[in-house]
Amino acid sequence: MKAIIIPNFQKEHAVRCLNETLDVLYKIGIEAYLDSSYRQYVRSERVVFCEFINAVSHMDVIIAIGGDGTIIHSAKYGIKHNLPILGINVGRLGFLAQLECDELYKLSRLAEGRYTVQNHMLIEAKIQTDSEQLVCVALNDIAITKGVFSRIVDIDVVCADKLVSEYRADGVIFSTPTGSTAYAMSAGGPIVDPSIDSIAMTPICPHSLFSRSVLFSPEKILTVHAKYINNQNDLYLSADGERPIKIRQDSQVIIKKSDLTVRLINFGERDFYEILNLKILGRGQKNEIEET
Repeated sequence: MKAIIIPNFQKEHAVRCLNETLDVLYKIGIEAYLDSSYRQYVRSERVVFCEFINAVSHMDVIIAIGGDGTIIHSAKYGIKHNLPILGINVGRLGFLAQLECDELYKLSRLAEGRYTVQNHMLIEAKIQTDSEQLVCVALNDIAITKGVFSRIVDIDVVCADKLVSEYRADGVIFSTPTGSTAYAMSAGGPIVDPSIDSIAMTPICPHSLFSRSVLFSPEKILTVHAKYINNQNDLYLSADGERPIKIRQDSQVIIKKSDLTVRLINFGERDFYEILNLKILGRGQKNEIEET
């Protein structure tokens, strides 16, 4: 088995975790590959340095060392080359990660084939104008938000030619079940079991006492129209928190479930609710105790 590693060295313990991971992979017979630009961080000779873009298509698995953002970044290569991804957490939350850095001994399950691969739904946004079309895909969410200097924005959401809601808000988040524990949760959206394919729509700081999240079935197609009042309100779209794209006044945004999926490796030790309690609910209770 060949594994290519994507580390995030902005995380505090990433260098140590990378080197320990390389040692374990060597012992269990998995050939490790790493982009040549990371040579300075590696003390081990038990790695093959390569040009990432050329090598990734020849791999069997991607190992992401970092937080959820690193796993989401790695997912783009996993989608393109149909590779499963194993996340090792050295971030603060690591909700998508399967292992913590002190659990590297469990990598033996990778070599022994004692794991499953779970397909995670993706969401797609198509920005359509009269002259061009741009498609973005996200594992967590598509956020349509106001510009830095904009005031509150007015957004209409339509489904099957019927108006769903008119929002006056800082924006709207469209999230997958995977993304329900990310930005959407911070905005007050529901937590959704990842086995339930759905699209959640959550307003950001709505200018209404009665605005709530709406959960759509995965076959629904949503159309977003922005109302530009006196050409003052800039509107931007961001997929998984990446660089925002300005939405032109003559654009409409179509939101739907993607035909693509992300494949994440699961060792089967913790289910969704255990991870939820450990990393989100339990963490909040711990913080409350520390503050008292």
